[in-house]
Amino acid sequence: MTTPLLGEFAGTLMLVLLGDGVVANVLLKRSKGEGSGWMVITSGWAFAVMAGVFVAIAFGSGDAHLNPAVTLGFAVSSGNFSKFAPYLLAQMLGAFSGAVLVWLHYLPHWRETPDPAAKLGCFCTAPAIRNTFANLASEITATFVLVLVAGAIFSKGVAAFGPAAGLAPYLVGSLVWGIGLSLGGTPAMPSIRRATSARAWHMPCFPLLASAAPIGAMRLSRSSDLSSAAPSQVSCCACFTFEFERRGKERRPVLPERIDTSSAAPRGGSLILCPG
Repeated sequence: MTTPLLGEFAGTLMLVLLGDGVVANVLLKRSKGEGSGWMVITSGWAFAVMAGVFVAIAFGSGDAHLNPAVTLGFAVSSGNFSKFAPYLLAQMLGAFSGAVLVWLHYLPHWRETPDPAAKLGCFCTAPAIRNTFANLASEITATFVLVLVAGAIFSKGVAAFGPAAGLAPYLVGSLVWGIGLSLGGTPAMPSIRRATSARAWHMPCFPLLASAAPIGAMRLSRSSDLSSAAPSQVSCCACFTFEFERRGKERRPVLPERIDTSSAAPRGGSLILCPG
């Protein structure tokens, strides 16, 4: 059985399992990857996002949001908040379950690691330099970049009918990799990872608010052409779903009510996105 909520749960679980798992591998004592550095962490998170999107789609979520910031962006852009609460609950449960699996996977290493900050860092981020204004600005900036660039990649101005089927998760993973390498030296990380820590309960609020800002920016851009796109073409400012059917050499978008869901083989591609 596949459902959108199961897809969001399973995809977010995989995202956090692999994402938090690579951090634990680098930070925990006597791990094989101990001290391997920031490049390993950012690469692991990029692959975590890619894997999470694939899993979410396979389990029934064509949206594959995996992040409350993306879900909120979709709700604001469409004016339809019906998915926000169910998706939020599924994402939070998936994130918590993924974090529990990381804890179990590295169970012997927690006792070997005396630094409490290192152990906490496996499940949430903390500022390299604690400065409230700068820390909040970094959260907002990273979320803005995530939503804006994802929207730009999958806009009509870049590709009239979107990327080839199955390509989207790789593109989003690359985007998250770039954000981690360029903006990850401060606490900027996906809001879903923030939410897995009780000590950081307030921090997801700011990326969530920031997710709405790129919507206005892209609507003002003629190249993205989001304001005139049909609902079947744009499911979110950072999460686009495309379905195609062939008419000879012509590829054109198909409205949702015309898509044959009885076929097990997908005919299109879906994108989050991701990695909040």
